[in-house]
Amino acid sequence: MTASASWFLKIGGAITGVFLLLVVAGPALAPYDPQAVVGASLVAPSGAHLLGTNDAGQDILSQLLVGTRASMLTGILAATLAVAAGVLVGATAGLLGGWADLVAMRIVDVFLAIPALPLVILIASLAGPSRATIVAVIALAGWPPTAVSCEARRSSWRAGDTCMRPGASTADGRMSFAVTSSPV
Repeated sequence: MTASASWFLKIGGAITGVFLLLVVAGPALAPYDPQAVVGASLVAPSGAHLLGTNDAGQDILSQLLVGTRASMLTGILAATLAVAAGVLVGATAGLLGGWADLVAMRIVDVFLAIPALPLVILIASLAGPSRATIVAVIALAGWPPTAVSCEARRSSWRAGDTCMRPGASTADGRMSFAVTSSPV
């Protein structure tokens, strides 16, 4: 791992850690009840309300801290479902090959050709507002790229494709390349 990759990994880990801390401790850190009216409508940020109040007079910071848990749960569930569906379709298509691969990948192509945002809005409006609907709609929009990647990887492994990998340096400092038959 390079130094820059390690730096990005540390920064990403710190950001994820902060969000996980907010998920666990968010409701305890909230200065007010997020549903309670605690001030006048649309108060500017101040010492009493660090992010101000909304049009109903509720503290925005408290709503953000409590809402982080629901948002993270929804995102994690949607991503898990999208990856699971994409891996299932892509790996199965790549492993079976032939007509199964062809049909599965054309179905994936149809999902990739449909603009995700209008599809998400349409399904969400028809199904009604709920966390399950949001998770399902986001997962529905997110699985095709995973399926394509997984199918390509599995197909290349099944076919035994070769790739060029850098080998050891030669005596005069040049990098030698070896053709290997390991999966890409």
